Amino acid sequence: MASREIPGYYYDAERRRYFRVESSQTAPSNAAWSSEKVKKRKLEDKAAAAELRWESLNKNRITRSEALNVPLMGGFLAREYGQHIHDLRDLRTASFAQGIIAKGIRPLNQYIRAATNIKHMAIVSKHPEHPVCTAYIDVTNELVWSIPIPRDETGSYDRRTFYGGCSDTPLGCLCPQPEEWMDQTSDIKYSKKAGLVLVSSRDPDTQGALLSTFAPTRLTCRTYMQNNGRIQEYGDVDNRKYTCNTICLAPSTSNQICLIGTNMGVAHFNSNSQMKLYTSPTWGSKSFVPNSFRDVFAIDYHASNPDIMFFGGRPGALFIGDLRQEVDRWNSVKLKNSISHIKTVSEHQVIVAGLRNTLSVFDLRYCDLSQVRGEDNPKVERTAKPVVIMPSYKNAARFDVGLDYDPDSGVIAAAHDDGKVALYSVRSGNRLPSRDVDNIYSKYGPIHQLRFEAFDGDDTPTLFVGERNHIGIYSFGVDDPDDEA
Repeated sequence: MASREIPGYYYDAERRRYFRVESSQTAPSNAAWSSEKVKKRKLEDKAAAAELRWESLNKNRITRSEALNVPLMGGFLAREYGQHIHDLRDLRTASFAQGIIAKGIRPLNQYIRAATNIKHMAIVSKHPEHPVCTAYIDVTNELVWSIPIPRDETGSYDRRTFYGGCSDTPLGCLCPQPEEWMDQTSDIKYSKKAGLVLVSSRDPDTQGALLSTFAPTRLTCRTYMQNNGRIQEYGDVDNRKYTCNTICLAPSTSNQICLIGTNMGVAHFNSNSQMKLYTSPTWGSKSFVPNSFRDVFAIDYHASNPDIMFFGGRPGALFIGDLRQEVDRWNSVKLKNSISHIKTVSEHQVIVAGLRNTLSVFDLRYCDLSQVRGEDNPKVERTAKPVVIMPSYKNAARFDVGLDYDPDSGVIAAAHDDGKVALYSVRSGNRLPSRDVDNIYSKYGPIHQLRFEAFDGDDTPTLFVGERNHIGIYSFGVDDPDDEA
Protein backbone atom coordinates (compact mmCIF):
# COMPACT_ATOMS: atom_id res chain seq x y z
CA MET A 1 0.00 0.00 0.00
CA ALA A 2 1.45 3.41 -0.97
CA SER A 3 2.27 5.83 1.83
CA ARG A 4 0.27 9.03 2.29
CA GLU A 5 2.18 12.27 2.21
CA ILE A 6 1.65 14.32 5.41
CA PRO A 7 2.94 17.91 5.44
CA GLY A 8 5.88 18.30 7.84
CA TYR A 9 6.53 14.57 8.05
CA TYR A 10 8.82 12.14 6.23
CA TYR A 11 7.88 8.51 5.62
CA ASP A 12 10.69 5.94 5.98
CA ALA A 13 9.88 2.90 3.78
CA GLU A 14 12.35 0.63 5.59
CA ARG A 15 11.07 1.38 9.09
CA ARG A 16 7.53 1.82 7.82
CA ARG A 17 6.82 4.88 10.01
CA TYR A 18 6.64 8.66 9.81
CA PHE A 19 9.25 11.06 11.24
CA ARG A 20 8.81 14.76 11.83
CA VAL A 21 11.03 16.81 9.57
CA GLU A 22 13.68 18.47 11.71
CA SER A 23 16.08 21.27 11.09
CA SER A 24 19.49 20.18 9.89
CA GLN A 25 21.05 21.68 13.07
CA THR A 26 18.97 19.49 15.45
CA ALA A 27 18.56 16.27 13.40
CA PRO A 28 21.21 13.52 13.56
CA SER A 29 23.91 13.77 10.89
CA ASN A 30 22.70 10.65 9.02
CA ALA A 31 18.98 11.23 9.49
CA ALA A 32 16.91 11.00 6.32
CA TRP A 33 14.25 13.33 7.76
CA SER A 34 16.46 16.37 8.09
CA SER A 35 15.03 19.37 6.22
CA GLU A 36 18.14 19.61 4.00
CA LYS A 37 17.92 16.00 2.78
CA VAL A 38 14.14 16.05 2.36
CA LYS A 39 14.38 19.17 0.20
CA LYS A 40 17.21 17.68 -1.87
CA ARG A 41 15.29 14.43 -2.34
CA LYS A 42 12.21 16.30 -3.61
CA LEU A 43 14.31 18.13 -6.18
CA GLU A 44 15.90 14.85 -7.37
CA ASP A 45 12.50 13.14 -7.69
CA LYS A 46 11.14 16.08 -9.66
CA ALA A 47 14.14 16.05 -12.03
CA ALA A 48 13.84 12.24 -12.52
CA ALA A 49 10.12 12.53 -13.33
CA ALA A 50 10.84 15.29 -15.86
CA GLU A 51 13.56 13.22 -17.50
CA LEU A 52 11.29 10.17 -17.69
CA ARG A 53 8.54 12.25 -19.29
CA TRP A 54 11.03 13.66 -21.82
CA GLU A 55 12.27 10.18 -22.75
CA SER A 56 8.71 9.00 -23.28
CA LEU A 57 8.00 11.93 -25.60
CA ASN A 58 11.20 11.32 -27.58
CA LYS A 59 10.35 7.65 -27.96
CA ASN A 60 7.11 8.55 -29.73
CA ARG A 61 8.92 11.03 -31.98
CA ILE A 62 11.41 8.43 -33.30
CA THR A 63 10.17 6.36 -36.31
CA ARG A 64 11.86 3.74 -38.49
CA SER A 65 13.30 5.16 -41.68
CA GLU A 66 11.40 4.20 -44.83
CA ALA A 67 14.75 3.38 -46.44
CA LEU A 68 15.13 0.43 -44.06
CA ASN A 69 11.92 -1.10 -45.44
CA VAL A 70 13.51 -1.37 -48.88
CA PRO A 71 14.87 -4.95 -49.12
CA LEU A 72 18.18 -4.00 -50.73
CA MET A 73 19.18 -1.04 -48.51
CA GLY A 74 17.48 -2.28 -45.36
CA GLY A 75 18.89 -5.79 -45.82
CA PHE A 76 22.46 -4.61 -46.22
CA LEU A 77 22.19 -2.36 -43.14
CA ALA A 78 20.65 -5.18 -41.11
CA ARG A 79 23.48 -7.48 -42.10
CA GLU A 80 26.04 -4.77 -41.28
CA TYR A 81 24.67 -4.26 -37.77
CA GLY A 82 23.75 -7.91 -37.14
CA GLN A 83 20.01 -7.28 -36.87
CA HIS A 84 17.02 -9.24 -38.25
CA ILE A 85 19.23 -12.14 -39.29
CA HIS A 86 16.15 -14.30 -40.08
CA ASP A 87 15.15 -11.88 -42.87
CA LEU A 88 18.52 -11.88 -44.59
CA ARG A 89 17.68 -15.13 -46.38
CA ASP A 90 15.33 -13.12 -48.58
CA LEU A 91 17.74 -10.25 -49.30
CA ARG A 92 18.32 -11.25 -52.91
CA THR A 93 14.86 -12.63 -53.65
CA ALA A 94 12.98 -9.72 -52.08
CA SER A 95 15.15 -7.18 -53.92
CA PHE A 96 14.47 -8.91 -57.22
CA ALA A 97 10.74 -9.21 -56.56
CA GLN A 98 10.39 -5.56 -55.56
CA GLY A 99 12.22 -4.48 -58.72
CA ILE A 100 9.85 -6.33 -61.08
CA ILE A 101 7.58 -3.86 -62.89
CA ALA A 102 5.03 -4.13 -65.69
CA LYS A 103 6.66 -3.64 -69.09
CA GLY A 104 3.40 -3.69 -71.04
CA ILE A 105 0.97 -6.20 -72.47
CA ARG A 106 0.71 -7.96 -75.82
CA PRO A 107 -3.01 -7.69 -76.70
CA LEU A 108 -4.64 -10.55 -78.59
CA ASN A 109 -8.32 -9.59 -78.47
CA GLN A 110 -8.26 -8.53 -82.13
CA TYR A 111 -7.34 -12.09 -83.16
CA ILE A 112 -8.41 -14.34 -80.28
CA ARG A 113 -11.81 -13.62 -78.76
CA ALA A 114 -12.20 -16.59 -76.42
CA ALA A 115 -13.35 -15.58 -72.93
CA THR A 116 -10.70 -17.59 -71.13
CA ASN A 117 -7.08 -17.43 -70.03
CA ILE A 118 -4.27 -18.71 -72.24
CA LYS A 119 -4.09 -22.45 -71.61
CA HIS A 120 -0.56 -23.27 -72.85
CA MET A 121 2.43 -21.11 -73.73
CA ALA A 122 6.05 -21.50 -74.82
CA ILE A 123 8.52 -18.61 -75.18
CA VAL A 124 11.13 -18.53 -77.97
CA SER A 125 13.47 -15.75 -76.86
CA LYS A 126 15.93 -16.17 -79.74
CA HIS A 127 15.83 -18.09 -83.02
CA PRO A 128 17.43 -17.50 -86.45
CA GLU A 129 13.99 -17.38 -88.07
CA HIS A 130 12.58 -14.92 -85.53
CA PRO A 131 13.74 -11.28 -85.43
CA VAL A 132 12.00 -10.77 -82.07
CA CYS A 133 10.94 -12.83 -79.06
CA THR A 134 7.93 -14.99 -79.95
CA ALA A 135 5.34 -16.77 -77.83
CA TYR A 136 3.58 -19.93 -79.01
CA ILE A 137 0.22 -20.17 -77.30
CA ASP A 138 -2.97 -22.20 -77.28
CA VAL A 139 -6.30 -20.86 -76.06
CA THR A 140 -8.90 -23.38 -77.25
CA ASN A 141 -6.91 -26.67 -77.04
CA GLU A 142 -7.06 -26.85 -80.85
CA LEU A 143 -5.00 -24.13 -82.56
CA VAL A 144 -1.41 -23.05 -81.86
CA TRP A 145 -0.66 -19.36 -82.48
CA SER A 146 2.70 -17.59 -82.78
CA ILE A 147 2.76 -14.15 -81.10
CA PRO A 148 5.72 -11.81 -81.77
CA ILE A 149 6.65 -9.65 -78.78
CA PRO A 150 8.79 -6.68 -79.94
CA ARG A 151 10.35 -4.22 -77.48
CA ASP A 152 11.41 -0.60 -77.68
CA GLU A 153 14.76 0.87 -76.61
CA THR A 154 13.67 0.98 -72.94
CA GLY A 155 12.90 -2.76 -72.85
CA SER A 156 9.13 -2.27 -72.76
CA TYR A 157 6.51 -3.62 -75.11
CA ASP A 158 5.54 -0.86 -77.56
CA ARG A 159 2.08 -0.96 -79.16
CA ARG A 160 3.04 1.84 -81.53
CA THR A 161 5.04 -0.71 -83.51
CA PHE A 162 1.78 -1.87 -85.09
CA TYR A 163 0.14 1.48 -85.74
CA GLY A 164 1.58 1.83 -89.25
CA GLY A 165 0.72 -1.72 -90.28
CA CYS A 166 2.89 -4.80 -89.95
CA SER A 167 4.39 -4.43 -93.42
CA ASP A 168 5.81 -1.02 -92.51
CA THR A 169 7.97 -2.27 -89.62
CA PRO A 170 11.69 -2.93 -90.13
CA LEU A 171 11.19 -6.33 -88.49
CA GLY A 172 8.64 -7.46 -91.05
CA CYS A 173 5.29 -8.97 -90.11
CA LEU A 174 4.58 -8.79 -86.39
CA CYS A 175 0.97 -9.95 -86.48
CA PRO A 176 -0.14 -13.03 -84.51
CA GLN A 177 -0.31 -15.97 -86.88
CA PRO A 178 -2.17 -19.30 -86.61
CA GLU A 179 0.44 -22.04 -86.90
CA GLU A 180 -0.90 -25.59 -86.55
CA TRP A 181 -4.08 -27.42 -85.63
CA MET A 182 -3.55 -29.73 -82.63
CA ASP A 183 -6.43 -31.73 -81.20
CA GLN A 184 -6.68 -31.72 -77.39
CA THR A 185 -3.40 -29.90 -76.77
CA SER A 186 -2.05 -30.60 -73.29
CA ASP A 187 1.28 -28.72 -73.29
CA ILE A 188 3.60 -26.60 -75.45
CA LYS A 189 7.35 -26.24 -74.91
CA TYR A 190 10.29 -24.97 -76.95
CA SER A 191 13.51 -27.00 -76.97
CA LYS A 192 16.53 -24.74 -77.53
CA LYS A 193 18.76 -27.77 -78.01
CA ALA A 194 16.64 -29.26 -80.80
CA GLY A 195 15.33 -25.95 -82.13
CA LEU A 196 11.78 -27.35 -82.13
CA VAL A 197 8.40 -26.46 -80.71
CA LEU A 198 6.97 -29.54 -78.93
CA VAL A 199 3.22 -30.03 -78.59
CA SER A 200 1.66 -32.94 -76.67
CA SER A 201 -1.90 -34.21 -76.98
CA ARG A 202 -4.43 -35.71 -74.59
CA ASP A 203 -6.22 -37.48 -77.43
CA PRO A 204 -3.93 -39.45 -79.78
CA ASP A 205 -5.22 -39.82 -83.33
CA THR A 206 -5.75 -43.07 -85.21
CA GLN A 207 -2.01 -43.26 -85.98
CA GLY A 208 -1.22 -42.96 -82.27
CA ALA A 209 0.51 -39.58 -82.55
CA LEU A 210 1.30 -38.41 -79.01
CA LEU A 211 3.89 -35.71 -79.63
CA SER A 212 4.06 -33.23 -82.51
CA THR A 213 7.05 -31.05 -83.36
CA PHE A 214 7.74 -28.25 -85.81
CA ALA A 215 10.50 -25.73 -86.35
CA PRO A 216 9.59 -22.11 -85.54
CA THR A 217 9.62 -20.55 -89.01
CA ARG A 218 8.30 -17.04 -89.53
CA LEU A 219 6.32 -16.97 -92.77
CA THR A 220 4.75 -14.07 -94.65
CA CYS A 221 1.75 -12.33 -93.19
CA ARG A 222 -1.44 -14.39 -93.49
CA THR A 223 -4.89 -14.27 -92.00
CA TYR A 224 -5.79 -17.94 -92.33
CA MET A 225 -4.15 -21.31 -91.72
CA GLN A 226 -1.77 -22.64 -94.34
CA ASN A 227 -0.68 -26.26 -94.17
CA ASN A 228 3.02 -26.10 -94.97
CA GLY A 229 3.77 -29.76 -94.12
CA ARG A 230 6.46 -28.96 -91.56
CA ILE A 231 4.85 -30.76 -88.61
CA GLN A 232 6.24 -34.13 -87.50
CA GLU A 233 4.26 -36.59 -85.39
CA TYR A 234 5.62 -39.29 -83.09
CA GLY A 235 4.06 -42.17 -81.22
CA ASP A 236 5.13 -44.87 -78.81
CA VAL A 237 7.65 -47.42 -80.10
CA ASP A 238 5.41 -50.22 -78.80
CA ASN A 239 2.31 -48.64 -80.42
CA ARG A 240 0.68 -48.01 -77.07
CA LYS A 241 -1.80 -45.16 -76.84
CA TYR A 242 -1.96 -43.00 -73.75
CA THR A 243 -2.84 -39.48 -72.72
CA CYS A 244 -0.03 -36.93 -72.48
CA ASN A 245 -0.32 -34.39 -69.66
CA THR A 246 2.91 -32.37 -69.53
CA ILE A 247 6.32 -31.94 -71.20
CA CYS A 248 9.66 -31.46 -69.43
CA LEU A 249 12.58 -30.31 -71.58
CA ALA A 250 15.88 -32.14 -71.22
CA PRO A 251 19.02 -30.22 -70.18
CA SER A 252 21.63 -29.40 -72.79
CA THR A 253 24.02 -32.04 -71.39
CA SER A 254 21.58 -34.89 -72.12
CA ASN A 255 21.06 -36.94 -75.27
CA GLN A 256 17.31 -36.72 -74.64
CA ILE A 257 14.80 -34.23 -76.01
CA CYS A 258 12.17 -34.33 -73.29
CA LEU A 259 10.17 -36.37 -70.79
CA ILE A 260 6.39 -36.58 -71.00
CA GLY A 261 4.03 -37.18 -68.11
CA THR A 262 1.13 -39.42 -69.13
CA ASN A 263 -1.85 -41.21 -67.60
CA MET A 264 0.18 -44.46 -67.63
CA GLY A 265 3.55 -43.22 -66.38
CA VAL A 266 6.51 -41.36 -67.90
CA ALA A 267 7.40 -41.35 -71.61
CA HIS A 268 10.97 -40.73 -72.72
CA PHE A 269 11.64 -38.98 -76.09
CA ASN A 270 15.30 -39.20 -77.16
CA SER A 271 17.41 -37.50 -79.81
CA ASN A 272 16.70 -40.39 -82.22
CA SER A 273 13.01 -39.37 -82.19
CA GLN A 274 11.98 -42.53 -80.35
CA MET A 275 9.41 -42.49 -77.57
CA LYS A 276 9.37 -45.13 -74.85
CA LEU A 277 6.95 -45.46 -71.94
CA TYR A 278 8.03 -46.30 -68.38
CA THR A 279 4.99 -47.52 -66.51
CA SER A 280 4.36 -48.88 -63.04
CA PRO A 281 4.61 -52.67 -62.56
CA THR A 282 1.05 -52.59 -61.21
CA TRP A 283 -0.50 -50.87 -64.25
CA GLY A 284 -3.59 -52.71 -65.38
CA SER A 285 -4.03 -54.64 -62.12
CA LYS A 286 -7.33 -54.41 -60.27
CA SER A 287 -5.74 -53.84 -56.86
CA PHE A 288 -4.43 -50.39 -56.04
CA VAL A 289 -0.89 -50.26 -54.69
CA PRO A 290 -0.04 -47.07 -52.73
CA ASN A 291 3.54 -46.86 -54.01
CA SER A 292 2.69 -47.14 -57.72
CA PHE A 293 2.35 -44.28 -60.19
CA ARG A 294 -0.41 -43.65 -62.70
CA ASP A 295 -1.45 -40.10 -63.68
CA VAL A 296 1.70 -37.96 -63.97
CA PHE A 297 1.01 -34.20 -64.07
CA ALA A 298 4.44 -32.88 -63.04
CA ILE A 299 7.99 -33.88 -63.93
CA ASP A 300 11.51 -32.42 -63.78
CA TYR A 301 15.12 -33.53 -64.17
CA HIS A 302 17.70 -33.90 -61.43
CA ALA A 303 19.91 -30.82 -61.01
CA SER A 304 23.13 -32.54 -62.15
CA ASN A 305 22.19 -35.98 -63.54
CA PRO A 306 19.86 -36.06 -66.60
CA ASP A 307 19.24 -39.79 -66.12
CA ILE A 308 17.41 -39.10 -62.85
CA MET A 309 13.96 -37.52 -62.76
CA PHE A 310 11.35 -36.43 -60.22
CA PHE A 311 7.69 -36.87 -61.11
CA GLY A 312 4.26 -37.15 -59.55
CA GLY A 313 0.54 -36.50 -59.84
CA ARG A 314 -2.05 -38.92 -58.59
CA PRO A 315 -1.74 -40.51 -56.06
CA GLY A 316 -0.01 -38.13 -53.66
CA ALA A 317 3.57 -39.33 -53.97
CA LEU A 318 6.86 -37.95 -55.30
CA PHE A 319 8.69 -40.52 -57.41
CA ILE A 320 12.43 -40.62 -58.14
CA GLY A 321 13.21 -42.53 -61.31
CA ASP A 322 16.55 -43.52 -62.83
CA LEU A 323 16.43 -44.32 -66.56
CA ARG A 324 19.43 -46.64 -66.11
CA GLN A 325 17.49 -48.91 -63.73
CA GLU A 326 14.42 -51.08 -63.90
CA VAL A 327 11.18 -49.40 -62.89
CA ASP A 328 10.70 -51.62 -59.83
CA ARG A 329 13.93 -50.19 -58.38
CA TRP A 330 12.70 -46.59 -58.52
CA ASN A 331 11.91 -44.83 -55.24
CA SER A 332 8.95 -42.84 -53.97
CA VAL A 333 8.20 -40.40 -51.17
CA LYS A 334 4.74 -40.37 -49.61
CA LEU A 335 3.01 -36.97 -49.59
CA LYS A 336 -0.34 -35.77 -48.27
CA ASN A 337 -1.85 -34.40 -51.49
CA SER A 338 -1.78 -34.87 -55.26
CA ILE A 339 0.91 -32.99 -57.19
CA SER A 340 0.45 -30.36 -59.91
CA HIS A 341 4.02 -28.99 -60.30
CA ILE A 342 7.59 -30.11 -59.53
CA LYS A 343 10.67 -27.88 -59.86
CA THR A 344 14.22 -28.91 -58.96
CA VAL A 345 16.03 -26.52 -56.61
CA SER A 346 19.31 -28.33 -55.98
CA GLU A 347 20.78 -31.81 -55.92
CA HIS A 348 18.60 -32.88 -52.98
CA GLN A 349 15.79 -30.31 -52.83
CA VAL A 350 12.65 -30.02 -54.97
CA ILE A 351 9.65 -27.69 -55.03
CA VAL A 352 6.31 -29.50 -54.92
CA ALA A 353 2.99 -27.74 -55.57
CA GLY A 354 -0.31 -29.51 -55.28
CA LEU A 355 -3.90 -29.48 -54.15
CA ARG A 356 -5.19 -28.25 -50.78
CA ASN A 357 -2.97 -25.14 -50.85
CA THR A 358 0.25 -27.15 -50.96
CA LEU A 359 3.47 -25.38 -51.99
CA SER A 360 6.59 -26.64 -50.22
CA VAL A 361 10.26 -27.51 -50.56
CA PHE A 362 11.32 -31.06 -49.68
CA ASP A 363 14.84 -32.24 -48.91
CA LEU A 364 15.05 -35.86 -50.00
CA ARG A 365 17.87 -36.56 -47.56
CA TYR A 366 15.32 -36.33 -44.73
CA CYS A 367 12.49 -38.28 -46.39
CA ASP A 368 11.61 -41.95 -46.08
CA LEU A 369 12.13 -43.59 -49.48
CA SER A 370 10.34 -46.75 -50.57
CA GLN A 371 10.78 -48.75 -53.75
CA VAL A 372 8.15 -49.00 -56.50
CA ARG A 373 7.00 -52.61 -56.16
CA GLY A 374 4.71 -54.85 -58.12
CA GLU A 375 2.82 -55.96 -55.01
CA ASP A 376 1.58 -54.26 -51.91
CA ASN A 377 3.80 -54.08 -48.85
CA PRO A 378 2.47 -54.07 -45.28
CA LYS A 379 5.03 -51.44 -44.31
CA VAL A 380 3.57 -47.96 -44.71
CA GLU A 381 6.22 -45.26 -44.88
CA ARG A 382 5.74 -42.00 -43.04
CA THR A 383 4.44 -38.93 -44.86
CA ALA A 384 7.34 -36.66 -45.76
CA LYS A 385 7.67 -33.31 -44.00
CA PRO A 386 8.83 -30.25 -45.98
CA VAL A 387 11.77 -28.09 -44.95
CA VAL A 388 10.12 -24.91 -46.31
CA ILE A 389 6.37 -24.14 -46.49
CA MET A 390 4.62 -21.33 -48.38
CA PRO A 391 1.59 -20.75 -46.10
CA SER A 392 0.09 -17.98 -48.28
CA TYR A 393 -0.30 -20.20 -51.37
CA LYS A 394 -3.91 -20.75 -52.47
CA ASN A 395 -4.97 -23.65 -54.67
CA ALA A 396 -7.70 -25.85 -53.32
CA ALA A 397 -8.37 -28.31 -56.14
CA ARG A 398 -6.85 -27.26 -59.49
CA PHE A 399 -4.16 -29.04 -61.51
CA ASP A 400 -4.05 -26.37 -64.23
CA VAL A 401 -2.76 -23.40 -62.24
CA GLY A 402 0.48 -21.81 -63.47
CA LEU A 403 3.82 -21.97 -61.68
CA ASP A 404 7.46 -21.35 -62.59
CA TYR A 405 10.76 -21.02 -60.74
CA ASP A 406 13.80 -18.85 -61.45
CA PRO A 407 16.85 -20.62 -59.94
CA ASP A 408 19.16 -17.59 -60.18
CA SER A 409 17.03 -15.33 -57.97
CA GLY A 410 15.31 -18.07 -55.95
CA VAL A 411 11.85 -16.64 -56.77
CA ILE A 412 8.77 -18.80 -57.33
CA ALA A 413 5.94 -17.29 -59.41
CA ALA A 414 2.69 -19.06 -58.52
CA ALA A 415 -0.86 -18.50 -59.71
CA HIS A 416 -3.66 -18.81 -57.17
CA ASP A 417 -7.06 -20.31 -57.82
CA ASP A 418 -8.70 -16.90 -57.32
CA GLY A 419 -7.14 -15.45 -60.49
CA LYS A 420 -4.20 -13.72 -58.78
CA VAL A 421 -0.42 -14.26 -58.92
CA ALA A 422 2.12 -14.15 -56.08
CA LEU A 423 5.91 -14.37 -55.75
CA TYR A 424 7.51 -16.56 -53.05
CA SER A 425 10.99 -17.09 -51.68
CA VAL A 426 12.31 -20.62 -52.07
CA ARG A 427 14.59 -20.08 -49.05
CA SER A 428 12.09 -18.87 -46.44
CA GLY A 429 8.64 -19.50 -47.92
CA ASN A 430 7.67 -15.85 -47.42
CA ARG A 431 5.45 -14.10 -49.92
CA LEU A 432 7.51 -11.39 -51.61
CA PRO A 433 5.86 -7.99 -52.14
CA SER A 434 5.87 -6.91 -55.78
CA ARG A 435 3.74 -3.92 -56.71
CA ASP A 436 2.74 -4.80 -60.27
CA VAL A 437 2.72 -8.59 -59.91
CA ASP A 438 0.44 -8.35 -56.87
CA ASN A 439 -2.05 -6.39 -58.99
CA ILE A 440 -2.43 -9.16 -61.57
CA TYR A 441 -5.99 -10.47 -61.67
CA SER A 442 -8.00 -12.45 -64.21
CA LYS A 443 -11.79 -12.50 -64.10
CA TYR A 444 -11.73 -15.77 -66.06
CA GLY A 445 -10.39 -17.78 -63.11
CA PRO A 446 -6.93 -19.13 -62.32
CA ILE A 447 -4.08 -18.19 -64.65
CA HIS A 448 -2.69 -21.28 -66.37
CA GLN A 449 0.64 -20.03 -67.76
CA LEU A 450 3.60 -18.34 -66.04
CA ARG A 451 7.03 -18.39 -67.67
CA PHE A 452 10.40 -17.01 -66.62
CA GLU A 453 12.45 -16.42 -69.78
CA ALA A 454 15.24 -13.95 -70.53
CA PHE A 455 15.04 -11.79 -73.64
CA ASP A 456 18.09 -11.96 -75.87
CA GLY A 457 20.76 -9.72 -74.32
CA ASP A 458 19.09 -9.41 -70.87
CA ASP A 459 20.84 -10.36 -67.64
CA THR A 460 17.62 -10.94 -65.67
CA PRO A 461 14.61 -13.04 -66.68
CA THR A 462 11.23 -11.67 -67.73
CA LEU A 463 8.00 -13.06 -66.32
CA PHE A 464 5.43 -13.79 -69.06
CA VAL A 465 1.86 -14.13 -67.79
CA GLY A 466 -0.99 -15.53 -69.87
CA GLU A 467 -3.68 -13.36 -68.33
CA ARG A 468 -7.08 -13.15 -70.06
CA ASN A 469 -6.72 -12.45 -73.78
CA HIS A 470 -3.25 -10.95 -73.65
CA ILE A 471 0.29 -11.72 -72.56
CA GLY A 472 1.53 -9.64 -69.63
CA ILE A 473 5.24 -8.80 -69.55
CA TYR A 474 6.96 -8.15 -66.20
CA SER A 475 10.67 -7.54 -65.84
CA PHE A 476 13.28 -6.04 -63.50
CA GLY A 477 13.62 -2.30 -64.08
CA VAL A 478 12.37 1.20 -63.20
CA ASP A 479 9.21 3.08 -64.08
CA ASP A 480 11.06 6.06 -65.57
CA PRO A 481 14.02 5.30 -67.88
CA ASP A 482 15.68 8.54 -66.67
CA ASP A 483 16.00 6.98 -63.19
CA GLU A 484 18.42 4.33 -64.42
CA ALA A 485 22.07 4.91 -63.68
